[in-house]
Amino acid sequence: MAEVILTPEAIEDILEIYAYILERDGEERAEVILNRLEKTAYSLDTLSMRGKLPEELVPFGYRKIREIQETPWRIFYRTEKHEVFVLAVLDGRRAIAELLLERLAR
Repeated sequence: MAEVILTPEAIEDILEIYAYILERDGEERAEVILNRLEKTAYSLDTLSMRGKLPEELVPFGYRKIREIQETPWRIFYRTEKHEVFVLAVLDGRRAIAELLLERLAR
């Protein structure tokens, strides 16, 4: 089993999603979404390579980053030995390539 580590950026993404849903749909719905996202992210402790390569990053040579989905959100991560680093949790309806490339350039 791998240890799943949420990066500060991924935590910020999740908190932004939570705040948005809290404002629009209320606390109960925001908690449900938060739990779904956390459950999906932490499920990477087993079979972490089950995710696919993000099609937006393959042309740029990024082959260590994978993704799983908790629709409509996409959870991006990379594995290193017995650790899984969750890098981003982004709304799949947004311009993902730009957001990811900007983050990876940091």
